Amino acid sequence: MFLLVFIKAIDVPIFLGLDWEFIGWDNVLRLLFIPRNIIAVLCFIGIVWSEIAYLIFRYKLKGSPTTISEKLNNVVNKDVEYISFLLSIVTIICFDFGSIRDLTIFVIVFVLYWIISIHTELYATNPLLRVRKLHLYSATVVSIGEEALFLSFEDLKQGEVVNRQYKKISKHVYVLYTPITNKNNN
Repeated sequence: MFLLVFIKAIDVPIFLGLDWEFIGWDNVLRLLFIPRNIIAVLCFIGIVWSEIAYLIFRYKLKGSPTTISEKLNNVVNKDVEYISFLLSIVTIICFDFGSIRDLTIFVIVFVLYWIISIHTELYATNPLLRVRKLHLYSATVVSIGEEALFLSFEDLKQGEVVNRQYKKISKHVYVLYTPITNKNNN
């Protein structure tokens, strides 16, 4: 979403003719930090922050995991939820940034959207997780005791006996993975 809003919000002159000339880094920085480009700059910071957060997420998967060695019941592939999330993002991106009022409404909707996503655990349906090869499933496991969402780098099947490690990342969301050290043994 940050990338799409960045593309929509950035307001710099672009010339693609054969006789183009670079205006210099000082002019580029001056153009970026004018008031109408603040949203674009904040989105760029958001892009960098998101990449760092994903690297931290991958690093934390290497910590002390718990192993599931049970049958998964009621496995349902929820990859289609990624599309719903993407469509809701597109509606937010359609905002016009032409006035302070429009900008204020965008910021309020954006903040409310992310607060709701976190409190309802909808962040698990973020389409970028699918781009990064994570599948989304709902399933029940006896040791967990309730239906939960599972993000998995590998396909899951109904009734499959899972011998994978998992990390609980929120109340009802888990990440299943097979560490590289265990992949050779399975």
